[in-house]
Amino acid sequence: MTTNPRTLSAVVAANARMRPEATAFVEAASRESLTWAAYDAAADAMAATLAAAYAPGDRIALQIPDGPGVHAAMLACERAGIVGVGIGARAGRREVEHLVERTGARALLTTPPPPGTGGPDPARAIGPDDLWFLNSTSGTTGLPKIVMHHQARWFAFDRFADRIAGFGPSDVFLSALPAPFGFGLWTAHFSPAIAGASCVVVERFTAETVCAAIEEHGVTVLAAVSTQFLMMLQSPAFAAHDLSSLRVMFTGGEMVPAARAAEFEDRTGATVLQ
Repeated sequence: MTTNPRTLSAVVAANARMRPEATAFVEAASRESLTWAAYDAAADAMAATLAAAYAPGDRIALQIPDGPGVHAAMLACERAGIVGVGIGARAGRREVEHLVERTGARALLTTPPPPGTGGPDPARAIGPDDLWFLNSTSGTTGLPKIVMHHQARWFAFDRFADRIAGFGPSDVFLSALPAPFGFGLWTAHFSPAIAGASCVVVERFTAETVCAAIEEHGVTVLAAVSTQFLMMLQSPAFAAHDLSSLRVMFTGGEMVPAARAAEFEDRTGATVLQ
């Protein structure tokens, strides 16, 4: 399909042409994976279903467990001209009801939409400066506030991060963050695709799962909030697995203890970036 070159849809389509059999996503525990060609095709098929059922600009809530499927569903929304509403997979009923009501979502999907036939009309696709996604702030107390996103902001953020870390197609990302939140959008949905790199995602974080995945997949770029990397440092799995492939860890979202960040650098050889 023809799309604006400054959108994720265009990036994924280009990756599907240039490296169709390379891995786009793999889930750390289940090892469920998608190649770039399969990711592109799944998004098109899901978008056909959504386009047949909803009008351009409609909002659809996605409460799908972290894994390749949620990323295909988000890409499908983009291609169908539908604004996704990201809800954390473990959000409670009151939070879900609040987010659906406040955003005006017409449906709540807890699994990826089934594939349809044909493909969506490219004229429906969301542009880089259009409203693309709504989510909640992960650190909100009480009922969550809602954040509006367009894709241009994440392309700009990727350029900033890329200047610091130098991403490339040989990198393997591991995003330990939930996909619907901003840190997860950047480190799983956007930057790996823009770099043409593989991304390991985690349906449920444990220190053992992440450390084992780093060793198994040769992860080079890790994204984790402070609490997560501190749990890794404190886990026996940290010493039990070979983490030497890591070259950089992005962290933040909360206070980062300088001494523990330095310990992470000393023990892995990776650079910690906040």
